[in-house]
Amino acid sequence: MRRINTEKEEGTSPDLGHASGVEHNRAATEKHRLLEDRKLTIPEAARAMGCGANSLRRIIGQGRLPVLRFLTKTLILESDVELFLNASRCVVQAAPHSKSRLPALPADVIGSRHLKGVDVT
Repeated sequence: MRRINTEKEEGTSPDLGHASGVEHNRAATEKHRLLEDRKLTIPEAARAMGCGANSLRRIIGQGRLPVLRFLTKTLILESDVELFLNASRCVVQAAPHSKSRLPALPADVIGSRHLKGVDVT
């Protein structure tokens, strides 16, 4: 079990037990963000992201999107959804097109009795 500092020590936060003031400031900023940021349920976040609720649950299960869990309630910060979507952005390049879409048929197939009278060119 983690011991919480009760005495004022140099460079530590007595109430949180952090090792430095920097960590304490980061925790305070994170706490401030948690309180003020809009929270979405899984169906709301899925709708905003343009995917289904089960797809979003799979993303959460893979650890790719952080959530807040309170007993049976799962909430997602709107800023985390935005960060996830920004990180998922990419440029899709078109595949090069060849003149023939399919490879040529082997000679034994072209000459088979099943293709007699069929134009295979």
